[in-house]
Amino acid sequence: MTSLDHPTCAFFVQATDKMAEVQQLAPNGDVKLICSSAATEWSTEIIVSSVVLSLASPVFKVMLGPHFKEGATLASGEKLELPLPDDDAQAMLTICQVIHMRAVSCSPPTAKQLLNIALLADKYDCRLALSYAMGEWIQIARVTFSNQDRLDLFKVAYLMEYPKDFAEFGRLLVLNSPPKFHMTAPESIDDRLRRTIDKLSAHRDLTASIAARELSRTIDEECTETSAGFCLPNCTYLPTRLRNFMTSLSKSQIWPLIHFQDKSLQAMRAALKTFPQGYTTGLEYCDSKMCCQGDSLRPEHDMQLCVKHIVYKLEQSVPEPCLICVKEGHVETSVESGGCKGEHKRNA
Repeated sequence: MTSLDHPTCAFFVQATDKMAEVQQLAPNGDVKLICSSAATEWSTEIIVSSVVLSLASPVFKVMLGPHFKEGATLASGEKLELPLPDDDAQAMLTICQVIHMRAVSCSPPTAKQLLNIALLADKYDCRLALSYAMGEWIQIARVTFSNQDRLDLFKVAYLMEYPKDFAEFGRLLVLNSPPKFHMTAPESIDDRLRRTIDKLSAHRDLTASIAARELSRTIDEECTETSAGFCLPNCTYLPTRLRNFMTSLSKSQIWPLIHFQDKSLQAMRAALKTFPQGYTTGLEYCDSKMCCQGDSLRPEHDMQLCVKHIVYKLEQSVPEPCLICVKEGHVETSVESGGCKGEHKRNA
């Protein structure tokens, strides 16, 4: 704690039929924010300065101004008790601690806590006052995170208007979340963000389906017997090549295909790099004068190129959604790979 930090005074009192945790952030605070819901036995009361609150939030500035009863109460010299039953208590406390330059009790917040804070920052329009702290916390939260954390941080980046984080977390969502992970957005989220999440989910599933279908086609081509050519009766090229291929395939990360389709795009990309190699090494065509059937099969090198092309298409299809495009309502343009021409991202 630096010399500029001040400890928060916290104590507990009996408030009507509930116990209240009182957090006094301003020694002479004239506003008490009461975060309580009918579902809990506890309430959190945060004593703050109306001046600080108004400087940080244009919404509170209007609410505490002369045109509302809350402002009239303060103007009369009385202290104001302001119930906020719909607001998350810990998130509101964190916001107030930041704007009052107090040590944050939940630091560093989890991805879920960051989302709760961002929802209130959006509601009360206090992004600017929280921008530095939230930016630092996102960097900490991203070190180790789950699929749900990744989705929560994507929402945070949207609400806090961080274009680079929005693009990166959107890309990571598509790349790293498996099909069984359902990307959902709460009803309270902006419709444009909800549509973006739905679009990213659909884009991920479509990309995975295309990659699996093209891989299946490549494997089928290798395993399908050819009738071209006339081999000698003792020719072993075809059965040996097929046996070598299937043995190598069974040891790879792409078999069986039904499991391959359950992987994330990132895991698919890694698995495709284990596609069989060297299964034709040492094999020789038979001495048939009419040409060995093996000679009509595609060379192993060509099969490798097919798989590399699948990997390339998969990588190129992963979008980096543009925050400005989404805010302007151009969700489809933002999510489609290469949809945003880059002017927004360069100027962000």
